Amino acid sequence: MKHFAASALYLGLALTASACDDADPARCAEASCTPEPDAPDAPDGGTDAPLAEVAVVDCNAGVVAATIEGLGGEYVPAATTIALGATVRFAMADGLEVQAGTPAAPTELFYVAPDATACFTFNEVGSYAFHSTTHNVGLRHNITGSLTVE
Repeated sequence: MKHFAASALYLGLALTASACDDADPARCAEASCTPEPDAPDAPDGGTDAPLAEVAVVDCNAGVVAATIEGLGGEYVPAATTIALGATVRFAMADGLEVQAGTPAAPTELFYVAPDATACFTFNEVGSYAFHSTTHNVGLRHNITGSLTVE
């Protein structure tokens, strides 16, 4: 029995000595194993977070580079150019709305409801088409416009 107890004790010590525990790196070195690396930090949404291609912003929070109005069944101006990172105010009236994309291929990059105003900052260079899906009596269909970001 003594031999069995001594063997069990030796086996228990050997298992304990060979176990790798992240909390005790010295034990890991003795056991010739490497602790698991710490998990990378989760993004905190701080300054290192990527910018959205188009971001909704407060119209009163900064400089508005351009205003596109929806008036009388058209966008005024129908085409405009802004610098990268600039903000555009879309001010819709007369029941007109604005939806990113074309009538055949709308996108969800930005949208402004009829008779509402919203501002968006454009963080990627490119051409952004927009249109209205409003079909009120008196408004023509397929009202379109474009915004170029340089």
